[in-house]
Amino acid sequence: MVRNLQCEPLERRTLLSVAADGPLMSLRKSDFSDVTDMTLNGSATNAGTGGHLRLTDAVDGETGSAFFDDQVRLRFPDRSIYFAFVAEFDVKVTPDAGDPGEGFFFVVHNDPAGPAALGAGGSGMGWAGLQNAFGVKFDFSNPLGSQTGVYAAGEPVSGDPADPRNRVIPDRFDLDSGKTLHVDLWYDIYEHRLNETIDDVGDLTTAPFITSYDVDIPEAVGGETAYVGFTAATRDPAVANPTDGSARQEVLGFYYGMVHGDFFGAAAPAATMVVVSGLLDPRWLVEIEAEAIVTE
Repeated sequence: MVRNLQCEPLERRTLLSVAADGPLMSLRKSDFSDVTDMTLNGSATNAGTGGHLRLTDAVDGETGSAFFDDQVRLRFPDRSIYFAFVAEFDVKVTPDAGDPGEGFFFVVHNDPAGPAALGAGGSGMGWAGLQNAFGVKFDFSNPLGSQTGVYAAGEPVSGDPADPRNRVIPDRFDLDSGKTLHVDLWYDIYEHRLNETIDDVGDLTTAPFITSYDVDIPEAVGGETAYVGFTAATRDPAVANPTDGSARQEVLGFYYGMVHGDFFGAAAPAATMVVVSGLLDPRWLVEIEAEAIVTE
């Protein structure tokens, strides 16, 4: 029997795992003062950040990544019950001067480098070149407006708004505005659909930006488990214009977990309606007891 627990906000989520020595079913960071369970690469640091995970500072030519050392589960292929995974995080991009670049990725991967994986800098955003990887792009360098989008296998990043992988984010959620933004990602394992919501923190007057993508994430990463984390980069100084700048990119909190599909509805279309209609507040998610999975 799977029992829904009382919903808790991001900063109060409980760390759960299917087994002590197995892939994690759930993890969270309300702040990053302690990163002993993570590998920080390149420019990524938590030193002097007040508990933030700083992927890049506002300096040209920086590239950084940060991944949890233990893999997480993406799905349970041997279970008859229907699951989905969710990820949510708070981010803040603070520009230094000019038109900053480049951006960051949320990444799940099985690159041979494991948690030490780090891709190309500049427009590659620390993502380009990763193997067995899936990523969600957050690009604030495009003059036509901030973009999000989904990518696989470390493929080059496109800024074309007509590219079917990309979505233009409304101006109210300009990524490099210095506002703290909240991102929710919910993957429907039944329909192979990723649902994405972007909202600001502390302002209930703005409507969230909601979009979705059809993608097979386990196929993209080549397995049922993967490393999870972030990559980012600032502008390549060799190609930057005099009016260009860079930005400090920070993750303020993070949660990853799995939810039972019955919470969203028995069928995937119904689940999507729940998210899009706003009946499910994307800042609140349901956890599953670890022992319920172990004993299913």
